Amino acid sequence: MAELDANRWGPVAVMVVFAGVCAPLLGRDQIVFDDLDERLFHLPTIQQFMVQFPQPDLVDYPSATTPLYHLLMAGVGLVLGDGIGGLRGANLVLSLLALWSAIWAMGHGTRAALMAVPLALSPYFVGPAIRLSTDNAALLGVFLTLGLLVRDPERPLGTGIAAAATVMTRQIHAWVLGLLLLRAIQGRTRRHWVGLALPGLMLAGAITTWGALTPPAFARGHSSGLNSHTLVFAVSMFGLYGPFLVGWLGPAAWSHRGRVAGAAAAAVLGLGFLTMPYVEDPNRWGGAVWQLAARSPELLDVPLSFWVLVPIGAGVLAAIGSSSRQGAFLVLAVGLWLVVNLASARAYQKYYDPMTLFVLGMAIQPLRGWRLAWVGPGLLSVGLGVVSLIRFYG
Repeated sequence: MAELDANRWGPVAVMVVFAGVCAPLLGRDQIVFDDLDERLFHLPTIQQFMVQFPQPDLVDYPSATTPLYHLLMAGVGLVLGDGIGGLRGANLVLSLLALWSAIWAMGHGTRAALMAVPLALSPYFVGPAIRLSTDNAALLGVFLTLGLLVRDPERPLGTGIAAAATVMTRQIHAWVLGLLLLRAIQGRTRRHWVGLALPGLMLAGAITTWGALTPPAFARGHSSGLNSHTLVFAVSMFGLYGPFLVGWLGPAAWSHRGRVAGAAAAAVLGLGFLTMPYVEDPNRWGGAVWQLAARSPELLDVPLSFWVLVPIGAGVLAAIGSSSRQGAFLVLAVGLWLVVNLASARAYQKYYDPMTLFVLGMAIQPLRGWRLAWVGPGLLSVGLGVVSLIRFYG
């Protein structure tokens, strides 16, 4: 009975803590990255759609993302009024749903709740929750899509709807279509192909309408060729957070130490072919890991911090991929995610931090861990919680 109560109330407690952290910040003047995005892009787009209702212009609007989030929030504004408080409140509800979907995808048990705490306290999840942002709304779709693929693979239409909502909120998450394609090939049923066609056709329609991967006004700024820095940065995030899960990943890494060592060596070799000296460029990168890179000496034109974090991250991913069938699927998902993000000109930490924490949380669910394995996520939660409290309340 105690275990059942923990399974039930653990996720509820995480949701309550997250809401308690975020709710007081909705009306505060806050200088955060997401505040700038809200003022320059998201609020103007929502207001434009409200004025144009019921025929919003889905070609020329002041946001670089697909329009589902702004259409939804415009509907909220038409009901509640265009006051910023109501819109931010609705945005927080979407973030709460994203957190719930992450817990559900992980398994909705005590371990899932434990791994949801770092996600809930990450400043890169809190920020988009307290200001109008497409980030957490899109993650809601990502978490549901991956959760359905792992936990309920015989619901391809539901998975297709979740994927459609994802790509119509942020087109950078088109990588989920690769997972649906794989399942359609494996499933060989009409329902699987319909589940793939729904998000695929919707995204294709948006891109055809724009004539580019973004609305025309943003095409130049978001189309700069392949950006290998996003790959390096994303792998480094697994190197930053993965060691906190050594209680579960350690045994898997030791059992497959050859693969882990090979992945780490390959990462070192790959860094040797890259040139990425740090320069101050807020239009290309931002976040704590980049601040660490700015303070690190450089080796072969690569900040020393990446020489440490990237091989560790590659080893963490190798351990995950070798640990279980679910782990292999997650590494495939990460691979698709990284490939699509090569097309992004922005390597902001807020785009990679929550996804990394979620993947790590899903990866450890089927693994047997050490008795004190919970200490790592506990320390990580305390660290991220302190950072968020200082960042938003300091």
